[in-house]
Amino acid sequence: MRKSVKPTLYVAAVLTALMAANFVHPVVWVLTPVYGQVVDRITGSPIAKAAVAVSWSLQSWEGSVVGYLHLGETTTDEQGEFRLAVWGPRFHFSQGRVLRTQPEIRVIADGYLPIEARSSNDMTSAFIYAGAKQNGQVFELDPVEPGEVYERAVANFINYFPLVRENRHREWSRLSQTMERIGHARARLAQMGLGAGLPAGAPSMRDDCI
Repeated sequence: MRKSVKPTLYVAAVLTALMAANFVHPVVWVLTPVYGQVVDRITGSPIAKAAVAVSWSLQSWEGSVVGYLHLGETTTDEQGEFRLAVWGPRFHFSQGRVLRTQPEIRVIADGYLPIEARSSNDMTSAFIYAGAKQNGQVFELDPVEPGEVYERAVANFINYFPLVRENRHREWSRLSQTMERIGHARARLAQMGLGAGLPAGAPSMRDDCI
């Protein structure tokens, strides 16, 4: 009499098939924690309470953002250090690829020019593991007074942050600290009679209902 195949073999076969399928079209991703330090470029002093937004965006083959694999935010401590405890795995079953330039790290602090940083110039797709090559990096911010340079920097910060600019994703509400710093920047510019032409920084009720 033939012995029946053990259930563990069926489980192993299913897991093997899932892993093979995941290599063809990844749906399971491993994301590692992101950490670094933010300092004043002139003095080298740490900047506390800077907002740090970290995003792994999902992009179409044309390069437009179609969603987010993960979006998180944290603030720097008194030593200017930050750590975003991303954990895996992350699951994503719809269309969209993750580039090796991910994650994007955006830093904004009161009284400084905001910045955006990516992992590298390698635009090929990441494959299951989406680590952060910036880990341990020191991000230097330039101190600035309200003026046209500050206005352009804030405008660029908003323009190149799709979930803020396009008002299409509910995820914007998860970046309360970043949105608060943008509000502070608007207020500082308004005191100088500037900032009227900045892109919208928060969705309207109609835009948010999609």
